[in-house]
Amino acid sequence: MAVNGTRFDNFDEETLTKLVNERDSANTQQVIKTAVNILKDYLREKSLGTISELEGETSEHVNGILRKFYAELKKVDGSRYTKKSMITIRYGLQKYFLKKRDEDIINADAFKKANEMFKSVLVNLKKAGLGDTKHKAPIDAKDMEKLYASEIFSTNTSEGLQNRTIFEYLYYFCNRGRGNLRDIQKNDFNINTDATGRRYVTVTSRQTKNHRGDDLRDNDKEGRMYDQPGNPNCPVATIEKYLSKLNPNNDNFWQRPKKTVDQSMDVWYDNCAVGKNTLNNFMSRLSKDAGLSVKYTNHCIRATCITTLDQKGVEARHIMGISGHKSENSIRSYSERLSENKKRQISDILSENVVPAKSPKLHNSVNGNELATCSSNLQLPDFLDDEFESIMADITAYELAATRTNVCNNIPMSTSGYIPGNFHLNNCNVTINITK
Repeated sequence: MAVNGTRFDNFDEETLTKLVNERDSANTQQVIKTAVNILKDYLREKSLGTISELEGETSEHVNGILRKFYAELKKVDGSRYTKKSMITIRYGLQKYFLKKRDEDIINADAFKKANEMFKSVLVNLKKAGLGDTKHKAPIDAKDMEKLYASEIFSTNTSEGLQNRTIFEYLYYFCNRGRGNLRDIQKNDFNINTDATGRRYVTVTSRQTKNHRGDDLRDNDKEGRMYDQPGNPNCPVATIEKYLSKLNPNNDNFWQRPKKTVDQSMDVWYDNCAVGKNTLNNFMSRLSKDAGLSVKYTNHCIRATCITTLDQKGVEARHIMGISGHKSENSIRSYSERLSENKKRQISDILSENVVPAKSPKLHNSVNGNELATCSSNLQLPDFLDDEFESIMADITAYELAATRTNVCNNIPMSTSGYIPGNFHLNNCNVTINITK
C-alpha cells in the first residue's frame, strides 16, 4: 500500500536533473568536467568570453570557436595532445553541449567545418607520430604457462587462491578489470548444473560501460564458467574453494587475504575489502612478481579471452555475447592483431628469403663484419577503459601548472655569456658553447 495514500513520487527539478546526470559513469563525468575546463582556459586566454556566454551563441558562432579550438589546442608545455586525448576532449564537449544546448557538435551539420578541422588535426598528429592507437596485447602463451606453474596461482595459500580467482573471473567472463570490479559481492556468483550434468558458474550482471541499463535492447552478458572434471586447473573448483574460505561477516567478494593460513582454517580472509587500486593494478603486480616477459594490465586478460576465442574460430556475434560489445567492429580490433608467435613466424619466413640457403642457422652473436642475424556512439571511447588514468593525466596537465615550477623557465636563455651557477653534475661530460 502506498504511504500516506500517494502512489507516485514527487521530484523537484533538481532531483530530476540529478537522475539524468547520474546516468553517466564517473569516468564520463570526469571527462566532461576536464574538457569543459580546457575550453574555459582557451576562451579566457583568447579573450573570447566565458563558456556560459558561448552556450547562448548561435550554432555558427560555436562552430567557428570549436574549429579554431581544435586547431590551436595544446598542452601547458606547448606540446600537442595525442590522438586519443583529442578524441576524449571532443567527446567530453559533445556530452556537455548536448546537455546545455541540445546540440550534437559531432554529428550535426551545423558543426561540419569544426569536425573537418578536427579530422585534419588527427591526420597531422599521425604524421607527427602522435596518432597511433596501441591496443592492449593478449598475454603470451608462455607467460600463461608461467603463471599457472607459479606459486602466485597456488590454491593452497590465501593470496594465491585469490590471485587465480581474480584472473579467471576476468578471463572467463571477459571482464575489463576496472570500473565495477571493486563492487562485486559474494551473492553475485551462482553455481548451477546444465542438462548434461556439467556444472558452471554465472555472475549477476552489474552496470558496466557498455551496459548502462538505458538500452531497451540491452541483454545481460551470457558468459558461463564451466567445470573441467579431472583437471587440476578446474576454474569452478577454484571459485568454490575461494567462496568457502571467505569471511562470513563481509559481503564483498574481494576480501583482504590473511597473511598466514592452513588448510584446516575455515576463514582465510579478513573482514575487510581489497582496495580499488590493488584490484586495478592486479595484473601489473602479477607480471612483476611472476617475472613475465612484459608488464600486462587487467585489460590484457580481456584481450586474451577475445583473441583466443577469435583464433579458435568462434564467431564475433558469439564473442559479443560474453564481452558485452555492441558491434562486431569493436571485436575486429582484437581479431586483426598478430600474436607474438605469429610475429616470430613472419619474421623468420622473411629472414629465410634474405639469408643464403647455405648460411648457418640464425644465431645471436656477431663476429667481425659478419652479417648480424636476429633471434627469435555517445559512448565513452573504448580505449579509455583501460587507459583512463594515462589519458586523463595527459589532458589534465593544466591543473598542475599553477602549483609546479618549470625549472627550464628559471634558466635565462641568452647569448650574453650567462652561465647558471647552481648546477650539480656528477660523472658526465659537459660541453658549454657560449656565443659572444
